[in-house]
Amino acid sequence: MKLREISKKEFEDFCDDVQEKNIFQSKEWAEVKRRFGYHTYFVGLDQSGKIRAAAMLLSTETKMLKKRIFYCPRGYMIYYRDLELLRAFTKGITEFAKEKNAIYLRISPFVSLKDRDYLGNIVEGGMNNQKCVDNLLELGYLPVDKILYTDPRWLYKIDLGGKNDDELLSSFSDDVQNIIKRNESIGINTRELSIEELPTFLEVLKLDKTKIDYLECKNNIKDIYEVLKKNKMISVNVVELDIDKFMENTTQSIENALGDESLTEQLQKQLETVQNLQYKYGHSIMIGGTCSFIYKNKMSTLCHVFSNQFTNYSPIYSMYYDLIKLAKKRSCDAFYMYGIDDNFTTNSLFNCYKNFHGQVVELIGEYDLVFDEFSYNREMKKLLKEKGASK
Repeated sequence: MKLREISKKEFEDFCDDVQEKNIFQSKEWAEVKRRFGYHTYFVGLDQSGKIRAAAMLLSTETKMLKKRIFYCPRGYMIYYRDLELLRAFTKGITEFAKEKNAIYLRISPFVSLKDRDYLGNIVEGGMNNQKCVDNLLELGYLPVDKILYTDPRWLYKIDLGGKNDDELLSSFSDDVQNIIKRNESIGINTRELSIEELPTFLEVLKLDKTKIDYLECKNNIKDIYEVLKKNKMISVNVVELDIDKFMENTTQSIENALGDESLTEQLQKQLETVQNLQYKYGHSIMIGGTCSFIYKNKMSTLCHVFSNQFTNYSPIYSMYYDLIKLAKKRSCDAFYMYGIDDNFTTNSLFNCYKNFHGQVVELIGEYDLVFDEFSYNREMKKLLKEKGASK
């Protein structure tokens, strides 16, 4: 077996049969990263003309040392349980990277560690991929300090297989079902934007915000969109409040509540709120937005943002239900939400996501393969200092 550079088609053909295929190991993502100054390589482990493992590698040069750092986002594309296959691939990658004067290579495999339920509890008797971790450690890969992680390790997954929209809705918590139905009645809806409307999303990012940033969306979204729109691999959406519909429904509710003084009083206060919104914003107002990737059979969020003025309506639930329905239309069997961590008791996003009754996904983590120990230690000290200063 020998590692060699392979064509984009060879890479894509191989990845089609890999369970862990994802957008970050694709020719499209390579094109995105080239726009941001990265050099990209497609490599594969060839055994008698057949590719046994592959990776899309990113490379950038350090300013001071003029040496290279390699990164394999959400890769390799390999069966990590096969120690000898991983050993051969690692040997080939090491030789390849050293020829390019590399300090180290970082990988962030899209491989789950253990089965967990919707609350993050480990499922007894479920899948356990500790063998993948053990193999990486045996071959000299170093676990990365979580403060230096490049990608989120903890995700939240909704399984879409075999369920229609109503069945998915009924699988959510009662509170979320009620919020979604209420928001539909008052005029909160999600709308997918065309490329011509992309500036609208950039305006959404200026909202006073509660936001997760998997990437620096404001700076990068235009380039990402231009590349991924060609194959409909990106979906940009805004969440809007239809103030006219809110006004109409509130007025009708007041008429229907005649005779119930308490409810009428409550609805009159709501009417005053709607009138103020109409005076300030007109017919409608954007209250949030999101950007998502769609690749093969998976859809995943990149970032989201909501105005703090409208959090009492909990629009995040309506937005994610609409995105889940979009994922179903695009023949996806899984929807991933980003942004949680392992502290389930204090993570506000997890406390939101768990109401969808999906499952917590814990990946096996990130690992560095070091080629120049002195330069690597110097880089890590610098990065840890920068991360500490940004806290």
